[in-house]
Amino acid sequence: MMRFLQALMMLLPGADRSTVSPPDFRAEMLVRLQAARPDLTLVPDPDDDLAILIMVDGVQEGVYNLHQLEDYCKRTTASDGEESKADYVAAMSIPSTPPSRASLRLVVRDEPYLAALEEFAATKPVSHDLTKPRQIGDDLYAFLAADSETSVALINDKTLKELDLSGDEAWALAAAQTRAILPALPTPDRLATAAVMFEDENHLASLLFDLTGWAAISDKVGPDLFVTVVADTIVYAGILPDGPAFDDLKTAVAEDCAALQKCISPHVYRFRDGRWAIAR
Repeated sequence: MMRFLQALMMLLPGADRSTVSPPDFRAEMLVRLQAARPDLTLVPDPDDDLAILIMVDGVQEGVYNLHQLEDYCKRTTASDGEESKADYVAAMSIPSTPPSRASLRLVVRDEPYLAALEEFAATKPVSHDLTKPRQIGDDLYAFLAADSETSVALINDKTLKELDLSGDEAWALAAAQTRAILPALPTPDRLATAAVMFEDENHLASLLFDLTGWAAISDKVGPDLFVTVVADTIVYAGILPDGPAFDDLKTAVAEDCAALQKCISPHVYRFRDGRWAIAR
């Protein structure tokens, strides 16, 4: 359905896609963000055409990363791009809430997300290191984060010190609090009947960090268990053996991922050796 709607949108009048250069795109977003947050000093990142630095007393305190937004605007219709830009500014206009113990969560992201973080850290050294993610699959990682109404912020060692928590204590607390807000994992009997779609809730991708729970499911249903996680609000799990139908599923997932502004992974996963393996 998602692929059909995306194709249909490309045929409608006014479906012109953005051809704005990255520097011009950033300039437009800087004006919008500065108007929405006059209390902040925003400057273009001299090393990245799609980043805006948040400065406080001459020191960088944050960054607006526009890469995903700009990429999506290039691929979608002008009207959808405009809506996404407005949504981005609206979300970023709400002052962030300081992290608390109660806000700790585990979020799941892929290897390109981690690589982007590492690349940014290499070019913009900061005094406080982010807590290291824990690998849960070939290219999937669980990150320690603080949840808020409009955003998720990764946790650094300074925040852990302020919360008076060790890394292990923070992970245990975040794991428990994340499980508490998520739906239960599907039972083997339910999966044997039909595939299960989880959608329209935040942090659904975090269902995948419960490797112990999925191991128990995999032991019951066998090696044909699969999971997809195209977005933080969409997780699909079922039982399907290798073959033409499974190949069609892999193609559909990759195409759906490409149609999203914030895709987590274009892959279909099997559960192998205690973690998620990309289905080849």
